Amino acid sequence: MVIAIISILIGLLLPAVQKVREAAAKMQCQSQLHNLAIAIVHVGEKQLPPMFGTYKGNAQANVFAWMLPALDQEVLYTNQFYYREPLRILKCPSDTNYDPGFNVFPTDQYAFTSYAANYQVFGAPDTVDTSLGVPVGSLQGYAKFSSSFRDGLSTTILFAEKSPKCLTYFTLWGYGPGQPAVGNNWDHLYMPIFAYGNSSGTQGYYSPGDLVNSGAVGNPGAMFQPRGSFDPYSVNCAPNRAQTPHSGSMNVVLADGSVKPVDAEVTPGTWWAACTPNNKDAVGSDW
Repeated sequence: MVIAIISILIGLLLPAVQKVREAAAKMQCQSQLHNLAIAIVHVGEKQLPPMFGTYKGNAQANVFAWMLPALDQEVLYTNQFYYREPLRILKCPSDTNYDPGFNVFPTDQYAFTSYAANYQVFGAPDTVDTSLGVPVGSLQGYAKFSSSFRDGLSTTILFAEKSPKCLTYFTLWGYGPGQPAVGNNWDHLYMPIFAYGNSSGTQGYYSPGDLVNSGAVGNPGAMFQPRGSFDPYSVNCAPNRAQTPHSGSMNVVLADGSVKPVDAEVTPGTWWAACTPNNKDAVGSDW
């Protein structure tokens, strides 16, 4: 009888403990996103770093790499193999699909991330190259806090969550053009990026390493995938979109530095409006 009562009590207690743990993990994830925003402000007060490209006269690198000095990673910043290093601040504690590193390519290893940058902010959404027969988007953005957010700092997303494992792809925080393993034959589906396409949301862009699969843009194409709606190992996981490991909402950090849990039931139109900084498209009442 006593054993039966104890078993019932444990059964009642476990869900409550799990909820507390998930709430704590979600708060830590939000804190890490806030620290990414602080880092962006620190290194990009006058001009934000690009999704991938040259910055302040320095050689090409990924947006996350340009933030390393502001993330107390000065030593790693000067290491040519910086992209191999798993960083705790780039791992969401709720993300069970995270791995510190994986030999994705035969010649090199890259570290994963649970977060991705908004191409509409850090890239050049309406600058394209069509020499390969399909539109390839420029990653060299020149956004400024002072002039690039006409739709509002508090309603434009800088970073969102993204599954580090999606189908056969891995979200790699240091990945981009010019990396030793791939040269300029980069594939956007491996990059920590979402909303990769034109600002009007009518055309997802391609990459030299993938001329078949495009980025996901517009309403409803760019809508993030809530927890429970995708399996990282199944075809229903879209590597060109953002995903969240949390129940009920997607954590994002906005251009004003605030962190917002975006409800999983938010309309795709509102989500796309929050992705674009200059479209003069206001977010809906569900924001």
